[in-house]
Amino acid sequence: MIERTIEARPNRGAASPSRIGRRREVARKVFLQLHRTIGLFVGAVFVLVGLSGAVLAFREDIDELLNAS
Repeated sequence: MIERTIEARPNRGAASPSRIGRRREVARKVFLQLHRTIGLFVGAVFVLVGLSGAVLAFREDIDELLNAS
């Protein structure tokens, strides 16, 4: 019988653990920046909706305050 030994060859197609770690770090930074940007935009929309709703709810009181005569 012929015995064959398996030689340890570097995986040319697979990413090394350090490369995977860097990719995760970059992906995490991109995701956090995207999450922050979307959150700020949606938060600003909620503020505008809330302010316009408050103006509509107190429209008569605001009108009397601005036009006392």
